[in-house]
Amino acid sequence: MADDVALILIGNELLSGKVRDLNCLHAIDDLCRIGGRLGAVLIVPDDIERIAEYVRECSQRYRWVVTSGGVGPTHDDMTAEGVALAFDVPLVEHPQLVAMIESHYAAQGKPVNQWVRKMARLPEGAEIVPDPNFPIPVVQMGNVLCLPGEPTLFKRKWQSIRARFQAQPLIQARVYTTLEEEDLAGMLAAIEQEEKVAIGSYPIYHKSDYRVMVTAESLDLAAVQGAFERLLRELPDESVVRTLEPRANG
Repeated sequence: MADDVALILIGNELLSGKVRDLNCLHAIDDLCRIGGRLGAVLIVPDDIERIAEYVRECSQRYRWVVTSGGVGPTHDDMTAEGVALAFDVPLVEHPQLVAMIESHYAAQGKPVNQWVRKMARLPEGAEIVPDPNFPIPVVQMGNVLCLPGEPTLFKRKWQSIRARFQAQPLIQARVYTTLEEEDLAGMLAAIEQEEKVAIGSYPIYHKSDYRVMVTAESLDLAAVQGAFERLLRELPDESVVRTLEPRANG
């Protein structure tokens, strides 16, 4: 499968701009390092039916779905309900998770009220993924992994699931040039088709020593090397600002 992972960010605060999401950037950076293929990023409001709609669609299309947010004790934490609806199962209290929550709160001298206990209500059939570094686990329902939205906790939880996404990293080369995109378009299209690599073209218009960053990517080192060398042959020498020779992403 070309795209293995979909990331669903859940929360009205993200759509309204009250909170700036950091979890997407962390996930993208790490997937790049470990060879994971990210196919989609969606931002969804705190709405059970909307959450269910996108979780259902993504779980059918992608190998893995990671949700961020909506797993806490408050009234607007709706991820469990949305995932349950996506899989057409009821919410049930998970005894092992209840025990873990009670132990965690007891260690802090805090009571477990009805709102805290709400976090142990999971879609029927869901599993918990233990985290040796944190007492509250990741919840997994089928191919859907539910993580908290708070960035520090998201990063901790991500560490406990990231091995699932590991694959052969892409090989990438870069050429930074002063030419405009319209001057490069024909050449880049030909190189992509003939060298069997993915070519990217990314302009920058604020103050910079280059105008376009050109990338060549593939799992095949020889193909990337060939495309890289061809770029250097076909670009005017004076237009090349700097280069990054083929290497694994990350």
